[in-house]
Amino acid sequence: MARSTGLFRSGIRLIVVALAGVWMLPFPFPAGLGFVAPAGSASSHEAASKTTLQQAVDRRGLLGLGALATLFPAQAPTARAFGDEDRSEYVTLHVDVKGGDGTETEPVVLKLHPDWAPRGVKRFHTIMNLGDLDGTRIHHVRKEKGMVLFGLPAEPTLPLPSIKNDLVRASNVRGTVGFKQLGGGHALDMNHREQELFINTKDNQHLDLFDVAPIGEIVEGMDVIDRVYGGYNARPHLQRIKREGSKYLDEEYPQLGRIVSASYGVPESKRQAVSM
Repeated sequence: MARSTGLFRSGIRLIVVALAGVWMLPFPFPAGLGFVAPAGSASSHEAASKTTLQQAVDRRGLLGLGALATLFPAQAPTARAFGDEDRSEYVTLHVDVKGGDGTETEPVVLKLHPDWAPRGVKRFHTIMNLGDLDGTRIHHVRKEKGMVLFGLPAEPTLPLPSIKNDLVRASNVRGTVGFKQLGGGHALDMNHREQELFINTKDNQHLDLFDVAPIGEIVEGMDVIDRVYGGYNARPHLQRIKREGSKYLDEEYPQLGRIVSASYGVPESKRQAVSM
């Protein structure tokens, strides 16, 4: 009953967001949130190069339609055409390890473990469905902490609702992937994971004590992650990334690595192993 109520509330909230963009509410919302400024305002002139559809439709609004689709499957589309048959336990991240040195990418293969963290894996599928990993910058490389962080959308948009923790069923060893909890360190908010992800580049078992549950592991390409540009450490400001997206990062931190695209599918090496 509680789960149904939560789903209903989330769906209503997101539908209201979508409708607010279409009705072009005359309030000074920050740029990039999917709202259309009133005609004749300064914001409307700045956004003149964008189509009304681009301004009015926000990806979180589409997610709201996706929530409706779970209640009325024949009446609403989802944000992207990922069905259950498209979802694999494997996701390939096509990584550009350093900005400004060409367009070449290298594959990094993530194996998801829903048995480790069912809530976290479900949230990861939501992020994939929204396309938020395509173009996301690897915004912090914390060598002293042994982790790299990524997952914030390239285009600023409304945040996803936080999700509850999973039980820790696997340890935070090198190569495991999880969701960052807001707060950090000993100030962790125990039930506040949104969509910022991290990869452990060293063993970080102390995170197990704070209910930080890995959702999967890198099975190919940790050498690529080790080569991601880390000269900026944690200097990029999180709130500015959320407000301004990649525009801010491209202007002030142009050498950041990024995930150019992410795709489901069993990697060739795994298919060959099965066929042998």
